Amino acid sequence: MTASPTSADPRLQRVDRDQNVAASQSNNRHRVTIAISRESEAGGSELAHELARRLNWPMYDRELIEKLSTDAKARQQLLKELGESLPNWVEKCLNSFTPEAPRSDVEDAVRLRELLFALYCHGNCIILGRGAAQVLPAEQTLRVRLIAPKFHRIRQAARRLQILEEAARDVEAIDQERLDFVGNYFHKNPADVHSYDLIVDSSRFTKSHCADIVLVALKARQEIAQSAK
Repeated sequence: MTASPTSADPRLQRVDRDQNVAASQSNNRHRVTIAISRESEAGGSELAHELARRLNWPMYDRELIEKLSTDAKARQQLLKELGESLPNWVEKCLNSFTPEAPRSDVEDAVRLRELLFALYCHGNCIILGRGAAQVLPAEQTLRVRLIAPKFHRIRQAARRLQILEEAARDVEAIDQERLDFVGNYFHKNPADVHSYDLIVDSSRFTKSHCADIVLVALKARQEIAQSAK
């Protein structure tokens, strides 16, 4: 994957440094964030909602993260909920967001990184997509990738779209869009198997079974994170 213009930007490098320092000093080592990456039609949204229901944790997806990025009222509510778990620099960055001004790709990438890290600092939440599995510190993140054979995913899309050819195009387009998003913003490849703690083929299990598997891995990750204190 070719380097994106954002990858060497000093603002992103500064965020990287600040996040690494803050992660190493975290007092919330018993709190783990579940970051879910998924192929199109592999059931990522369904899994995220199932985990949120079972754990009684908040779930943040693309729509909610974009709302937090642009809506000052929603962002203030988030800051109130996260409380003292945030490093001062993260709170200051979130308070400085100005949705009115036009933003570059780098500014969007920095803003997204800061939002994701704010959620990570609090922990005990689920983040669906947005490159969270690639950019959040591994120490207190359970990084999950949900996959399925292409024919299975096309069949799932066809049930929704009713046209097989359109379903195949839809699956390929969404897969490419997600690869491009993480590549352009963070210079990472979400298809890299080494980026994850757990990879599950959702065509082999029910939604409930997939959630069971993730919860077993979560318990282990929580024990490891806590023992590192």
